[in-house]
Amino acid sequence: MNLHLKPVSPMFSIVIPVYNAEPFLSACLDSVLTQNYKSFEIVCIDDGSTDGSPALLDEYARSNSCVRVEHRANQGVSSARNRGIESAHGKYLLFLDADDYIAQGSLRHIRRVIAKHSPDIIVVGGASVPSSFWDVSMKTRDIVYDDDFIKAVLEEGGARPLIAGKVYRTAFLKSKGLLFDESLELGEDQAFQFATFPYANRIVFSDFECYYYRQRQGSAMSVFEEDRFSKVGLHLKLSRAILQGLSDGGVLADNSAALAKWFVDFTYFDIFALPDRQGVVARDGFVSIINDYFRDAMLDAETERMVAGVQGIRKDEDPIVSIVVPVHNSEEHLRQSFESVRRQTMRQFELIYVDDGSTDSTREILSGFETLDTRVRVEFRDHCGAGAALNEGIALARGAYLLLMDASDLPDPVMLETMLRNAEKHDSDICVCRGRAFDEKTGQYASLPATCNLSFSEYCQPFSVNTEREAIFCFTSPDPWNKLFKTSFVRERGLGFQNLPNSNEICFTMLALVFADRVSAMECELISCRKDEFGYLQGSRYEHPLAFFDALMLLKESLIEAGMYGELERSFINFALQQCAFHLRICARDPKGAVAFETAYSFLRSEGLSKLGILGKDETAFYAYSGDGYSFLSDLISSESIIDFAKARALFPFDKIKEKDEEIARLREEVDELYSSYSFRLGSALLTLPRKVRNALSR
Repeated sequence: MNLHLKPVSPMFSIVIPVYNAEPFLSACLDSVLTQNYKSFEIVCIDDGSTDGSPALLDEYARSNSCVRVEHRANQGVSSARNRGIESAHGKYLLFLDADDYIAQGSLRHIRRVIAKHSPDIIVVGGASVPSSFWDVSMKTRDIVYDDDFIKAVLEEGGARPLIAGKVYRTAFLKSKGLLFDESLELGEDQAFQFATFPYANRIVFSDFECYYYRQRQGSAMSVFEEDRFSKVGLHLKLSRAILQGLSDGGVLADNSAALAKWFVDFTYFDIFALPDRQGVVARDGFVSIINDYFRDAMLDAETERMVAGVQGIRKDEDPIVSIVVPVHNSEEHLRQSFESVRRQTMRQFELIYVDDGSTDSTREILSGFETLDTRVRVEFRDHCGAGAALNEGIALARGAYLLLMDASDLPDPVMLETMLRNAEKHDSDICVCRGRAFDEKTGQYASLPATCNLSFSEYCQPFSVNTEREAIFCFTSPDPWNKLFKTSFVRERGLGFQNLPNSNEICFTMLALVFADRVSAMECELISCRKDEFGYLQGSRYEHPLAFFDALMLLKESLIEAGMYGELERSFINFALQQCAFHLRICARDPKGAVAFETAYSFLRSEGLSKLGILGKDETAFYAYSGDGYSFLSDLISSESIIDFAKARALFPFDKIKEKDEEIARLREEVDELYSSYSFRLGSALLTLPRKVRNALSR
């Protein structure tokens, strides 16, 4: 008797759309074929590849019965995935892009989740290769949703926007006719989540890291990131498709507030990064969606503010703020800083780059910025220094206010809006905010209280040197990047930057604070400056270790000339001592700064402190900077050697100091032994070992 048994369906269908992915295809397929759970089929849809992918797929199909291949003309990734859904035999379906791969043990883990929960959708974690910002959105946790799809799709890590790491019950997709929208050029993954999550009976998230999402140049995502205007247009198209689908499915009305917040967050910052003419076009598309889908939605205050901001975008307005950026060989950080400026919620600004004789690709990058954004103006000049470049930018400024940034600084999106509101409220000549440091090595941010610390006084705002004489130099650092200056004030006072290799901001900023009639300040952090593992990116300190002293002396002389030094002496010497300490700390952190550290240390002890007027003051004169000024001064004056001073101030790691102490002690023992030896009497060692001691002391 012949029994005709119905073939057993595999547990999984792995659907792989393939288009010209030959370099990555074997790794992708092998990551599935080597799984320790074997109930699967691999459905490869070759979408008109023109490289070696078709032949490679056929080779895998001949060697592996679980691999099925369909060749067809190019119709796009969404169409290929839809064809995969139609032809899938597995009980659950997982989409895998041909340049990605899955971790060993992934299918066995997912099978356990299915056995325990029997969900319609499973979301597992993943990571990008190489590591990128996508890692955050691919990180998942263990949680089960039997209802509240809106929270699952909007708030859970891993839910959006990628198809990566999603597993669907095949019968669920087919019974509801859930397919990818083939009309979308970008964002089809995210649209599919909004099309599927609302109708799932159970959605399970697992923190297992399964999916590895490969980052490569030339992908659709990277191409559209370069062309932001096209990206915004496609995101608006995507948003409308998603919202219309939710409306047709009857789930939009009950979730309108949450979905409005998602839509605004999704499009807002990219719209604000567009120049005015493009911004107006995007504004109209944005407002149309708000009117069509959220006219009666109860929006939270932040979402309402953002909607009003987009509605208020206008064309061809004169700048309110002129952002001046001196640039010299800044190719590494320039693009990131530029994008952070473009995202400002206060759009009425001009961005003036003054290229100071760059010899890398900076000039080409800046020329591209002019093409991308009509608010950008670039001036090219021979190399004369950052101070001269800043002065040229100030002369060109058309805005009522000035922001003077470095080419690596990262202003928060609301910086201009927040500072301008404060400056206009108080009619300030200068408005100051707090900044933070961005660590290049760790990617972490750290607050910089010294950039704006209002604990020295009551600071009844606005204030000035007349009301805050003791603290006018001590509540902020001399950095200009966290300050908004009234342009007319700067010009009327004739303020400018000095031609110094570094520290040229000291005299400009501190004189501005002295001459300002009205200063306002906020301790909120609104901008980040970049630093490396040793300190701030100010390498010229090492080549010119006494430029900071020249700047301080110029400030002192300017105050004397203005007849104000007597009344500001205490504030000045506190500020000057803090700058001496700051400079020594920065040099001590970097092995390249050892010579600069020794030079500054020796100079300050021999004559610098005296010329600054710091010597001879008692402890009561030093009241600022957490009371540390006088103890720093005492250590600087009383230390018997540079190493003793470094130890007292903990300027070097203690293990290195201990090593130096041990080396010096050992060498001194050698010297003592040689003094009593025959070789010493002959004088043969006289010129060698003392030099060793000196070398150890100087290292």
